[in-house]
Amino acid sequence: MRKQDHATAAEASIEDVAEHAARADALVRAVLGRVMRQRRSTGTALDYVRALSPGTRANCWELAEAAGHEGPGRMQALLRSYKWPWEKLRGALPGLAAQCLPDDPDDLIGPGIAVDETAHLKKGNATACVSPQHAGVTGKVENCVTWVFAALVTALGQAWTDFDAYMPEAWAKDPERRRRAGIPGSLKFATKPELATAQVKRLAAAGLRFCWVAADEVYGRCGEFRDACRALKLAYVVIIPCDYRVTLAKEKVIRADQAVNGAVFERRSCGNGTKGPRYSDWALIATADPREFLLIRRLDREKNQYTFYLCHAPQGRPATMTYFITIAGRRWPVEELDHHRRSDFQDREGHLRLGPVPGPHLGRGLPAHRPDRARPAQDRRHPRSHDRPHCPPGRRPPRPRHRPRNRRRRHQRP
Repeated sequence: MRKQDHATAAEASIEDVAEHAARADALVRAVLGRVMRQRRSTGTALDYVRALSPGTRANCWELAEAAGHEGPGRMQALLRSYKWPWEKLRGALPGLAAQCLPDDPDDLIGPGIAVDETAHLKKGNATACVSPQHAGVTGKVENCVTWVFAALVTALGQAWTDFDAYMPEAWAKDPERRRRAGIPGSLKFATKPELATAQVKRLAAAGLRFCWVAADEVYGRCGEFRDACRALKLAYVVIIPCDYRVTLAKEKVIRADQAVNGAVFERRSCGNGTKGPRYSDWALIATADPREFLLIRRLDREKNQYTFYLCHAPQGRPATMTYFITIAGRRWPVEELDHHRRSDFQDREGHLRLGPVPGPHLGRGLPAHRPDRARPAQDRRHPRSHDRPHCPPGRRPPRPRHRPRNRRRRHQRP
């Protein structure tokens, strides 16, 4: 390829990226416009989404600077004083995901839903639903807020479709704490599998097309979650703990790890990763249910060498090792979004909030310029004193009086 051809290909790829970015902005603006009443509110929310990036710290000053605002007032008002139905926005996510990730006609597995959870680490105890609990981003108990989410997974990528904030029992049993945080009394306590079950049912009722569900052992050990997938005629590949009791043929009940002794493993790839195909040793064992199987994955390591999956394929779906392995492999990119902590939502302060943000509300208006005509960001790092959020508009804080220095006059001698 000649140098001119390289330049032409690079220009074409840049134009494609710009076209897709403009299309994505138009879709997001349309969704926000159906939720928010005023156009300037929609513009501020869209600027907020655009400003979210791994290189921008999640505070209103830097988000406003990245968006081209003069000060953080509009971002602070968006997070503190704007009122809009977040349930309506959540209901629009399946349609938005379906538009961004169309079905691939050559994909034999079909689109599916990956259920997982993420944690938002916090330092205080005033944020709604914060408590010491296991955080998947660190692998240990942290003071955090946990979100249960569902992502649409296709051969082209992943997209967020549903979410719920997990409310610990300590919050559910403390009405005064809930009142201070703004949690409505109608919100009842629900376990993580119950939240995931409700999400799968909501997505199916919304008309989103998906053929399978994949989840880790938090949801895999729950029989109600698996029964809900069966009732919707969905295939599932869920992780189960090693001590889970599995009923094999002839009504023989054993632990999942006891099936390793008689298993026959095959070297298979469950998909491509960042370093090429992901090869592992896999074994598929039939159970007493003719449509349910025990899938075992073996890795070449000493700790956590085996992973156990409980798999189900409804009528019309192939109950084969290739089918189940492919579904298991497609869940991993969604799980990695949680561990990398620089992905969709879990590391961005204020991206999603339940209840009021701690601190006084801002009782002042927005700047006069329109959000569609945002002014360029200032070159200075820190704002001037009269741009600070605690200063009312039209007033400047009094300057501190400096005590004059005792300078000796020139004609005086020491």
